[in-house]
Amino acid sequence: MYKKIIYIIILTLFCFHHSQGQIYTRMEAGFSIKEIGFDGTQNLMTGTVFFNQVSRQVIYEFDFPEKKTMIINDTCTFWIEDHKISSHQLSESLIDFSVFNLFLNQNLDQFGLTNTPYILTEVEETDDMILSTWELPSKQVLSVGKLILSQKEGNLYGLATLDKEGVVLSKQFFLDYILVNDLPFPSKLIQISYHDDLDSKKITTYRNIKLNSSYDEDKYTFTPAF
Repeated sequence: MYKKIIYIIILTLFCFHHSQGQIYTRMEAGFSIKEIGFDGTQNLMTGTVFFNQVSRQVIYEFDFPEKKTMIINDTCTFWIEDHKISSHQLSESLIDFSVFNLFLNQNLDQFGLTNTPYILTEVEETDDMILSTWELPSKQVLSVGKLILSQKEGNLYGLATLDKEGVVLSKQFFLDYILVNDLPFPSKLIQISYHDDLDSKKITTYRNIKLNSSYDEDKYTFTPAF
């Protein structure tokens, strides 16, 4: 309990300190994504991503292996290819827990969990990391169980998602932090999903990151024309 109280105090002070800085609402970056499927199939994609926190949109402009655009908002995913638009409904919003939104809100270190129904239930300190366990109140638990966060040097390092039986469903790693306008951002993300003793990986790297850029105004907002 003592460790948990100290951890919460430090977290509160950290969040207060970072809340005093400049407010950022837009972000862009070059990216490369390497995917390794459950069957070993590999794909590589590159392009530029734009995030608009006001309109709550993430816009991916792919330039390899082919030119196309993907837009993610709170309810849909849109694909634009060869001047044709297709859409797919989302069962839940992906915006709140995107690395871009968490970074601009300056609460990436806790993966935004302090603003959710999740409750901090355990804190463990190792030689170089702090591990924190987060759980939903029992009445809200469906298919997802605990979340386990790990931090190194005050930055989010890993996130493990468990099911109700304690089996690991997925892991995320936030690596190679760089300073963007004096704020730490992970320039490399590794996502691992597990299924039937197999795993798939998604490795994303970011470069040339800009905040509140006044260029490419048309890239930050998409309005579907149906």
